[in-house]
Amino acid sequence: MDHAPFAHPDAAPPPTRRGLLRLTFGGTLAAALGAAAAGPVAAAVQNGWFFCPKCQGLFFAANGSGECPAGAGHTKPGGKGYLLFADYTPPSNYSAFQFGWRYCRKCLGLHYVGDGNPAGPCPVGGKQAASSSGDYMLYVGRTAVPDYQGGWHFCSKCRGLWFAGNRGKGECPAGRGHKKAAGSKGYSLYETQ
Repeated sequence: MDHAPFAHPDAAPPPTRRGLLRLTFGGTLAAALGAAAAGPVAAAVQNGWFFCPKCQGLFFAANGSGECPAGAGHTKPGGKGYLLFADYTPPSNYSAFQFGWRYCRKCLGLHYVGDGNPAGPCPVGGKQAASSSGDYMLYVGRTAVPDYQGGWHFCSKCRGLWFAGNRGKGECPAGRGHKKAAGSKGYSLYETQ
């Protein structure tokens, strides 16, 4: 089954920095950005997600380096991280978000289960483990809204999220490089400062 977005990406722009503050009633966002999270659990917004340059995937660095499919732990480069929405129902005009993304407690990566298909392979072994994960949502498509980075895609082999904006395809836990799903419009993630 192809990984298709649930809504057209042009349905509404993602929230801006000011919109994030409004959506989360101000204090929730400030708390999420100001303190290290104990783990990816139910919260409106969550800071602490980073790009791994070895596998080209997204991982939750607040819980360590996890296991990278390219060997050893994920690498957290300096610079910006990413903020994700979890267990949150946005206003109806934010229909361009896709739900069904889960955190794997073994490798610390993000993978998709929202289409009813089983979880993909985990570099630690077996399948991705999402039993204690919140329901993360990602903005479908590219956007010109400041602070959002496009170029993220669903890998049809491992069912994980990977960054396709670099030359290589990273290292996929299912073997070799990641593979962009047919028909995928990609995703844009909110970059933190």
